[in-house]
Amino acid sequence: MTTSGYTFIFGKWDRDADDIRLVRDQVFREELGFGEGFVDEHGDSGAIHVLVYEGGGRAVGAARMQPDGLIDYVAVLRPWRGNTVGGAIVSYLAHIAQVKNMETLWSEVTGDSLTFFRKNGFNETGVESGRGDTRRLRVVRPLGDSSAPVNIH
Repeated sequence: MTTSGYTFIFGKWDRDADDIRLVRDQVFREELGFGEGFVDEHGDSGAIHVLVYEGGGRAVGAARMQPDGLIDYVAVLRPWRGNTVGGAIVSYLAHIAQVKNMETLWSEVTGDSLTFFRKNGFNETGVESGRGDTRRLRVVRPLGDSSAPVNIH
């Protein structure tokens, strides 16, 4: 998928691990100062990955979603933040979820991430993760279903 000079791809861990790690390391370790184990790579092989490349071919964004709809992270390099790249990633994940007939997308977030997920259509469920993070939920309607979505907790 190409939009506004960016290319979004459905990533594969065995093919795209270097680009995924590059974005994750820069965002989480270098920019945000999280430790090396912040993102557990054990969840990578069975996950759904999205990568975003700018026009010159540089990876500028990445996201990982588990088969149950859990979005583990959305990461966008600092110079590309605020340019709708993160929101477009979430929209792409929602499209993937619809194609896979998933009922929900959700994430456990805190801090600035709360604002990002609210802005991108996630609603608070009131369920706490035990780490003090708020679990948020975005309902995804199966393809062809014109009925109103129902929150499933």
